[in-house]
Amino acid sequence: MKNEGLNAKQEKIVTIAAFTANGDLQKLKTALNEGLDNGLTVNEIKEILLQMYAYAGFPRSLNGINTFMTVMDERQTKGIKDEMGKEAGPIPADMNKAEYGAMVRARLAGQKVMEPPGGYQLFMPAIDTFLKEHLFSDIFARDNLDYQSRELATISALAAMTGTAGQLRFHLGAAMNTGLTEAQLKDFVSVLKSKVGKKEAETAHEILSEVLSSRPAEQSATSSVSTHAATRKAGGMKPASSLYGLALAEEMQGRYVRLAEIEINPAQLESYKAAAKEEIETSVRVEPGVLALFAVSEKDNPAHIMVFEMYADEDAYKAHLETPHFKKYKAATQKMVKSLKLVVTVPIILGAKAK
Repeated sequence: MKNEGLNAKQEKIVTIAAFTANGDLQKLKTALNEGLDNGLTVNEIKEILLQMYAYAGFPRSLNGINTFMTVMDERQTKGIKDEMGKEAGPIPADMNKAEYGAMVRARLAGQKVMEPPGGYQLFMPAIDTFLKEHLFSDIFARDNLDYQSRELATISALAAMTGTAGQLRFHLGAAMNTGLTEAQLKDFVSVLKSKVGKKEAETAHEILSEVLSSRPAEQSATSSVSTHAATRKAGGMKPASSLYGLALAEEMQGRYVRLAEIEINPAQLESYKAAAKEEIETSVRVEPGVLALFAVSEKDNPAHIMVFEMYADEDAYKAHLETPHFKKYKAATQKMVKSLKLVVTVPIILGAKAK
């Protein structure tokens, strides 16, 4: 298996974010149409444009939104029906935004906990509060765009602007911490060069080279257990499926694995399955520390459900419990669950074939 670059949808995230940030609305219009044609939903694009205000400012974000409105009107006039996609779910009113935002920022930085405040955080604490409670909480907690897509949009916007080298350096590392590979980031630079501008691509290439050279080799190869691990080589001899199994086994040390046995009220089984499906899909999509969630039911007793859970570490599990989507799931299923047994396990080995 070769290292794969960005897929078509990811390439369009790059151009949509870049042209929103640099204000080239004519090229943005083209990028928006191409994004819809290549599988981005209306709500995914809306979310990208919304997030852009945090990096490029309200004027650029609003101009991008108005351009998208024009594009949608034109496509509807032509009879084109675009997929709306999922809308962001509500954020629980009791969520501790400071803690959640600090957790997200730490995870993006590749840390278990955020380092003590310093520099601008001490000089102007209010901006640190806004970053944690608004950008990394209010925005990142919205569950209709995963962290990886958000970071791809962020580096695209930063690369399209000037004077943002420091921020781009941090977010290139963060992008890798969400699972984007070296090959994908090099492809990101190629998209910049062919679609946005040679100067922007050259700057991004220089900073990416610095990030890669300062990043431990094993960290660059894979930042989480994913199918990207299959691309790692072991003497150039083993097939991808073997490499994937080896990568999983190598990375099991320190993982936090739990088993949950749940007895559901049979009359509410279908409602429970719908709530669990939404929670699992959202968790895997937006939480870098959630590595696997598998739910199965007993063949002769469908109301007896077992869930295999694997997290990057115990901190990732604790962070998962504080997410809006998990709290929504707990509240929705509280009266459906007749009994719950949680078992903390010690990982021995996990093998899997690549897809």
